[in-house]
Amino acid sequence: MLSAETKRRRRRHARREEPQRWRLSLLRAFVRKHGADALTIDTRVAPGVAIGAWASAVRTRHRQGALAAWLVEALEAIPGWSWTPLEDRKRHHVARLAGYVRDGGFTLEEVLALGRWIRLRRSDFVLGKLRRGLRQALEAIPGWSWQQRAPR
Repeated sequence: MLSAETKRRRRRHARREEPQRWRLSLLRAFVRKHGADALTIDTRVAPGVAIGAWASAVRTRHRQGALAAWLVEALEAIPGWSWTPLEDRKRHHVARLAGYVRDGGFTLEEVLALGRWIRLRRSDFVLGKLRRGLRQALEAIPGWSWQQRAPR
């Protein structure tokens, strides 16, 4: 038989866990729909919950060693979850760049020059200075966008 104090502690612990479990369920639903890479610090989900800021705070608490074991396990079970998403993205981009240079036969300087050229064409487009033929050629490239996208 449990003492009254033990029962009170368990109820108090359950009340503290409840909001975490709710946010965890919102995070799981978001990742199922959009993928873990779509999660940013600014991500909000209905009903206006700042799930991205919560995930960031959870990562901070994890680094500090202050995160409950059940929550660590639950987060690590989410496909694509990362404790260090910014570092993971940097490694991913470096690997993509290395593969692009290796597989495409391009030098690093050529890849960087191409990036600069693309930024200039986007700027020309915004300023209304882009030739029509070039605009059509760029828009015919699969995945082309006039908006610079955030790195994945």
